[in-house]
Amino acid sequence: MINNISYFLVILFFISCEPDEIPVDIEGVINYTQIDLGSDYCIQKYYSIQEDLVVGENLTSNWDIAFSNFPDSKSIILNSSKYMRVLPLNNILNTNPSVPLSLDEMLKFNDWKFDDPNGNLFLTAFMNDDQELNYCQSDNNLIEQYTYGDYLIDKGYDCENNHLGMCIVRLHSSNENTYSVQIINNIFQPFINWSFSSIIDIEKKDGNNFTYFSLNNTNIVDVVNFEWDLCFSQYTEFNVPSPGNPSATLPTYRVVGVLQNHHVSVAVDSINDFSNINSSNIEDYVFKTDRNSIGYDWKVYDGPAGIYSIVSPVYIIKTHYKDYYKLLFLDFYNNNGEKGAPMFQLEKITL
Repeated sequence: MINNISYFLVILFFISCEPDEIPVDIEGVINYTQIDLGSDYCIQKYYSIQEDLVVGENLTSNWDIAFSNFPDSKSIILNSSKYMRVLPLNNILNTNPSVPLSLDEMLKFNDWKFDDPNGNLFLTAFMNDDQELNYCQSDNNLIEQYTYGDYLIDKGYDCENNHLGMCIVRLHSSNENTYSVQIINNIFQPFINWSFSSIIDIEKKDGNNFTYFSLNNTNIVDVVNFEWDLCFSQYTEFNVPSPGNPSATLPTYRVVGVLQNHHVSVAVDSINDFSNINSSNIEDYVFKTDRNSIGYDWKVYDGPAGIYSIVSPVYIIKTHYKDYYKLLFLDFYNNNGEKGAPMFQLEKITL
């Protein structure tokens, strides 16, 4: 499962990536790093390329939604590692608001929305065409605003595939500094008997891309923010080949892969060998800021054999500091033969 290098050489140079290790200067040196998420993919790990370290981690079940702290943005994202989805209720409830609705009746509409895995904040489940997106102009900048109203939230599944239930979130009008929401965690009663929580205000924070929030505990969750480059995690992807039938495509599916931070851009080289890529190639690449530019398909699953194999191109990564690195995946298994442990080689490109 390791491409272009012997197992002995990998072990010789292998550096286990743990938060308390001393950073290594990787300019001109190939580092071999492994990020172990557990065979059930229970952990999200956040990796700094410059430091060659995991700078933070959390259980996938720790948070549900996150509020954008970007200027001129009022977007809300889902924790797609749990296969979360949203059903906008405005149109449903406005049809006949005097008639009580049970959960089963709401689920009959089945018009669920997912966040686009490319990370575009205009393509989230809370920002969709059915909800008549609102935009306003301020200081010559286009400001995005979700449609205020009620949303049924499917909180998805934990890493043991247990369903985490549903809730309703009511989004209120917010100013440029604060989001205001109300939540119902028990929604098995008819609509007229729903009892919303008191209004919860979530302040925007300078220096953090998002403020992470738990719907169960109705509180803010501490998740590492700006200082990471790559997030190794399970996440919801669109148009994925069916594991049981590669010729068929599933519209949405949970995969294990890599999502990049908003200040990172990535190019893909499926032609040149890792060793042949240097500063002379940089101007030839097209760098993308889509969060799933690396994604999941550097590996393929063999259904009959029940194993993953590596089919990795070389990923060229431009960091926030405008440094360039090349990355090649080597394995998806740890030393015990357990899946969920992406291993890669990484080298800084000297300009």
